Amino acid sequence: MIYLNTDNLIEVDGLTNQTSDQYVNDATVAGTLYSEAGTSLATFALNYVNSSSGDYQGTLSQTVVSANCTQHNEYIIAITANTHEIGRERHFADYRGWE
Repeated sequence: MIYLNTDNLIEVDGLTNQTSDQYVNDATVAGTLYSEAGTSLATFALNYVNSSSGDYQGTLSQTVVSANCTQHNEYIIAITANTHEIGRERHFADYRGWE
């Protein structure tokens, strides 16, 4: 879910090198927000979480979300590490409800 009118925390947990099976703590990790049709709308950085085992966090800001996302529409967030795509997920945009 991409929440409208708030920052969205995007996380990668336990990034590993597939060849050595070692955690990667020095990658350049980035996210890209795409429309459902595949148009690139925005990019954002994910930074290494100090003293973690390959964890990275980034913020899809409220400003970016407000400018690019509409309630109930579907979007794609793709994550790259050192320019290689490592994941892609579909998310709907909506307002955060009471939990």
